[in-house]
Amino acid sequence: MFREITDEGELRELIKKETAVLVLFSSRNCQVCHALKPRLRELIAQSFPLITMVPVETEQVAVLAAENQVFTVPVVLVFFGGREFIRKTGSFSLAELHSEINRLYQLMLS
Repeated sequence: MFREITDEGELRELIKKETAVLVLFSSRNCQVCHALKPRLRELIAQSFPLITMVPVETEQVAVLAAENQVFTVPVVLVFFGGREFIRKTGSFSLAELHSEINRLYQLMLS
């Protein structure tokens, strides 16, 4: 599932309500973010259908970036049961992210 977030309360509620949420913090001026977003969307759709993916543009919802201690982009946060389990910042391997998510996904959602 893919969902746009435009206010801070909406993300907080989604993280509490959903079993698993992947949040991508990005910026309009970040070329890495623009390349990463469709690849993450594909990864979640193909391998982890029970995870809700949420892109957040830091310019639109700066409060969320501050609350989540996001000082640079891209940042990927993965929540299971309302708790942050994975944080990836800047340059990271999608294969490594897949492996980390898969381990938790199998433990928590299988």
